[in-house]
Amino acid sequence: LEWEPDVDVADASDEDLEQEAEEEVGNFLFGDEEMLAWNSREAVLWIANAATAFEVFGLRPKLFSGHATLRRRFRRLSLLTHPDKNADEDAGLAFRKLADAMKILGDEAEQDRLLRRLFPVAGAMREGPGPGVYSASAAA
Repeated sequence: LEWEPDVDVADASDEDLEQEAEEEVGNFLFGDEEMLAWNSREAVLWIANAATAFEVFGLRPKLFSGHATLRRRFRRLSLLTHPDKNADEDAGLAFRKLADAMKILGDEAEQDRLLRRLFPVAGAMREGPGPGVYSASAAA
């Protein structure tokens, strides 16, 4: 018996790439194309209103290991929010918040700590938001 499946190896890898792309889309609150269209004020407002380090980068709150994506987004957002390039009064705060978020999300252990603060085990005591969770009182 000879068996020749109708599956082309190239097609299978294309399907895998499509599936990976679909899964990756689920990680983001907005796409890179949308972020590339932002002006400086839009970037400052997004970061200033972000409640967590994940939101700063437009990520859904779950472990994220896409370091290339983080670096790409950090570079774009830092160019838009750096106080030397942006005269907006909130640019300095947004840039510091962006740098803090990069520090947290660049380390998987820090990401895990933040996720545990965001989604505590039922009944667990919580001492406050901690790093990576931004509140109005911390911004003042």
